[in-house]
Amino acid sequence: MRVSFPNSTRPKRAAKVLSKILNSNLAQCQQALAKATGYRDWHELEGSYSTLDTNDYVHELTTKKIIEREVSVISSLARELNANDGDIQYAIAVSRLTGHKDYNPQLSIDIRRSLFEKHELPRAGRYQAGEIGRTKIAKGEELTFLDTDTVILRNFGPSTTVITHKSAYSLLAKFEYKSPNEPASLFIPMRLYIPYGMWIEPDGSKVLFSRDYLPLWRLRLNRAPERIPPWVRINFISETWFWKGIDAPWNNKIRLQTEMERLKDFGIRGTPMLVESLPMFIKQSDTKDFKNAGAMLEEFMLRRS
Repeated sequence: MRVSFPNSTRPKRAAKVLSKILNSNLAQCQQALAKATGYRDWHELEGSYSTLDTNDYVHELTTKKIIEREVSVISSLARELNANDGDIQYAIAVSRLTGHKDYNPQLSIDIRRSLFEKHELPRAGRYQAGEIGRTKIAKGEELTFLDTDTVILRNFGPSTTVITHKSAYSLLAKFEYKSPNEPASLFIPMRLYIPYGMWIEPDGSKVLFSRDYLPLWRLRLNRAPERIPPWVRINFISETWFWKGIDAPWNNKIRLQTEMERLKDFGIRGTPMLVESLPMFIKQSDTKDFKNAGAMLEEFMLRRS
């Protein structure tokens, strides 16, 4: 699919953002961006500006088509630049390359989920790590089992473990897990992207942190929200919380809606780095707590470098 641009503003901005975030050569980013958006090279892209603004085209697409287009562009860029999907998604969202104005938090989550399914976490077989199933609870004397929560399987056996929105390591009896008849879609645990509160740094910057007190985003006046590595220690002078434990968004749909709106109001586009830990939790069955995500990701980044 070729992405049309009315002028050079968005592609040039996107190439610069990619170059900065990935610490890559600008010309290399321009070339990769041109290929990802349907052009032979940067020269052809610069000579092919259209009177059709991408914004007009985007509004004609369904959400499904928008996700498919974003996944295609991000996948191509990640492959050409040897980069992480999450980093590319953030760069594309911040620069608004494809012209989608309402790049809201839920759309960001859906795009990252689709990228996980395409690359790091393809749909798993029955009773295999990464399968999306459901938990079951017994009701009444006849032991009629009812489906309850959707979960991600980590290990199936006498001691079955699953990932939920709340927990990285929820222990079940073997019979409490139900494998679906048809493959189900992956979900990203809310604990990896919903903010629990905010720190204020000495310079006045605001930092959103997760339920496990890991940094998610830094907010500065007149600047795009910044993804923060979850292993970074934040020096703060004050701390506030958005909700109490009993009012957690995974238990309360109204609270979830409130927190997603909060992210949108803060101008959050893309997903926090903490989300990148999900494949590790699925594949490393001995890691039991989301609060370990920062250390896991730091070790992974050190190995990559």
